Amino acid sequence: MESRRRKLVAALASYWFLSITFILLSVAIAVSLYRYKFGSVLSGISSEWSNFGSYMGGIFGPLVSFMTLLAVLKTVYLQRELLDAQKQEFKELNELQIKTFEKQEEQIKFARNEAVSVRVQSYLNVQLNMLGALIDQYRRVEDSASAAIVTMASISGESEEKKSAINDTRLKKEAAEQKIADLIVLSLELSVVDHESIEDIRKALFPQFAKIMGMDLKQEVDSAG
Repeated sequence: MESRRRKLVAALASYWFLSITFILLSVAIAVSLYRYKFGSVLSGISSEWSNFGSYMGGIFGPLVSFMTLLAVLKTVYLQRELLDAQKQEFKELNELQIKTFEKQEEQIKFARNEAVSVRVQSYLNVQLNMLGALIDQYRRVEDSASAAIVTMASISGESEEKKSAINDTRLKKEAAEQKIADLIVLSLELSVVDHESIEDIRKALFPQFAKIMGMDLKQEVDSAG
């Protein structure tokens, strides 16, 4: 903006310089022609000076008026160019501000999405850790049941109570194995699917978790929602 203003001022100054140079050159030519035609000696007669003044005024009065008019028109033209330049720069500045605002909005939106993503991932990690803890617990149950079966099988005798105890322990072991398998599958499903919100995780987790555990978690799901 400042550089454009300096260029316009320089253009106006250059115009004035050329105009004044042209006027001075015209004065020199007019005086030279007058001296060539009427002599180069200064006259002492006032009427001749009056004639010389009329001659100069008749030539340079319209010339100066015309040059002044051109200067005014040149000034108006340069001012119009300056206004157009200011208008264009204001337009560019406004576009830059709009782009800056849009970029800030994108950054804010990105930061908000990142915050949501961090919360969702944190919640998912908590649920996966919970499932991992349950899997470890049922593995301990499975190991305990396996050890109990081995212990009971090593006891001599084949009583009905022994058979019943071994059978119950085997069922307990099989139930633990099934829960371990189901919980691992649920963990994998939660891990490989992209979740946009915590609510998506809850919808994917609680119904299957309730089915695996053999519980009615409707009230827990409602309260969690």
